[in-house]
Amino acid sequence: ISECDWSSDVCSSDLTPAAASTSSVISTDVIIVGAGASGLMCAAILKTGGLILESSSRVGTKLLMSGHGHCNITHAGSIKDFPSCYGNAGKSIRKILYKYSNNDLVSFLDSRGIKTVTQADGRVFPESMRAQDVRNAFLEAAESNGFKIITNRKVVEIGFSDEGQINKKSSESDTRRYIVIAEAPDGQRF
Repeated sequence: ISECDWSSDVCSSDLTPAAASTSSVISTDVIIVGAGASGLMCAAILKTGGLILESSSRVGTKLLMSGHGHCNITHAGSIKDFPSCYGNAGKSIRKILYKYSNNDLVSFLDSRGIKTVTQADGRVFPESMRAQDVRNAFLEAAESNGFKIITNRKVVEIGFSDEGQINKKSSESDTRRYIVIAEAPDGQRF
């Protein structure tokens, strides 16, 4: 397992998420695949601790690019208007959107010291206009919940058996009770 390389272009110098190997966090039941916005948000909410496996060397890359680096966090307005923005999928994710609303996200960031501003068109940004501040808030919350991040760790297969999940390419065996897939679908994964 590759250890994290937390250089200054990955995280700010005052924030260095703990690196881990799967063997150093044996007691965890949770693995999150993907350290993008959804994986980090999941870890920021779950109080279980666990591992986040990221296939690239960078954490939150698309989050850092959103809004041209300013991080268009969400949109203001009624959450009831959001499902229609997701086309056919809107109906199936409505309950999730209601449970974790745009207002909940803004409140979470506010509780982590990230003030937000709403532009005339309804887009919500961090007051600092720095995507890195939002990413770091999620990283800090994930760390305080006991999550460790391993970069350069591509999950190639997930199998289920009484003997655990096995990475057939490297013959590594890793058993976890819960696996959260929090990465963008590319049609070539599992």
